[in-house]
Amino acid sequence: MDNIIHQINHLLAGHSTDGQHKLSAAQYEFVGQISDLLMTVKEIQSANHPRAIPQAELTNLFTIFERVGINPTPMRMADFFLGKNFKKQKLLRSHPLYGKYLDIYKRGALFDHFEELLQPEPQDLESQLEWKKVDFFEKGPFNHLSPKAIDQLKQKVRDIEIQNSDNLPDNVAFSRKKYYRYMEPWGPEEKRLFSKALEYTNDLNLLAKCFGRSQSSLKSRGQKLIYKGMIKAPQILECI
Repeated sequence: MDNIIHQINHLLAGHSTDGQHKLSAAQYEFVGQISDLLMTVKEIQSANHPRAIPQAELTNLFTIFERVGINPTPMRMADFFLGKNFKKQKLLRSHPLYGKYLDIYKRGALFDHFEELLQPEPQDLESQLEWKKVDFFEKGPFNHLSPKAIDQLKQKVRDIEIQNSDNLPDNVAFSRKKYYRYMEPWGPEEKRLFSKALEYTNDLNLLAKCFGRSQSSLKSRGQKLIYKGMIKAPQILECI
């Protein structure tokens, strides 16, 4: 293909392949269109466009991520296929797809591709945002946790091992100075503790201190849990 593109560039210089005849305006425009098409095909075939990843492999990725309690964000998906991070996730690192595309695709290209792939369909967006209407955290803060219970909750969260700590992006590393579990996957135990905590308090400031996460991330997770009916507590039932 490179040889073909070279000959087309020669044509675009205003000459035929034998270097004897000039192209007409119509021929010049046509050759230009062919050149653009071939360049597009070449880019798609190159490492810059990971569109050829089979759907079955993506399904496997979603399955294994769900199994270990990790949200499949575009960056995490890219890192998985490139064999990066997840140092403490033995199940992920032993998976046959882990690192499969290390020498084939670039991280940025994978990220862009997965970000586009995970975009919701426009018609589904409104229904997906219904959980934002849950006003549990806008009813005025309440807290029925004793100081002892708060300390116990903080310690239990602290005891949960951090899975992602190596080669963090600069923005994540910076945010973890304030929220030590920022962008950390939610595991089963942390999910259980958070759901239980919401039965006793909606104080986002307190919850952020207990879970080491930002108030905005805790609020959205709490709203989704309540919207899906996954939390049953008298205080919540009175507020929504």
